[in-house]
Amino acid sequence: FFSKFMASSRQEFLDTNQFTVSSILTYEKIFGDNMISTGGLQMTKDICRRMQIECGDKVLDVGSGIGGPAFYMAQQFGAEVVGFELSTNMYNLAMERLGRQSSDVRDKVQFIHKDISQFDFPENYFDIVHTRD
Repeated sequence: FFSKFMASSRQEFLDTNQFTVSSILTYEKIFGDNMISTGGLQMTKDICRRMQIECGDKVLDVGSGIGGPAFYMAQQFGAEVVGFELSTNMYNLAMERLGRQSSDVRDKVQFIHKDISQFDFPENYFDIVHTRD
């Protein structure tokens, strides 16, 4: 019960303070289309190069934001990306933008609106874990 309450409290804080729709769109104007993190697309490219993503790799994207890095990994490398996002506002924008992607990207990217600490995956399910900020 307590951990669900804490996740709910964090979500409420994110959506009403740090990640209002207006602030998310402002971050995007600063960092580029579908990006909300420092460095934008260039930093995403650099991180992906360092992660040595290969076609078919399963990537866990923790705090997936509005989807920019997930879309990039799927499009450029053919990675299968599962993004977790606690903020309702971020998740809704990510889902909206996922719908605008090519069918190849849509088939490879999935967003889950949940606290990652409330989820279990089998051991070694993911090849790579990505998170920023």
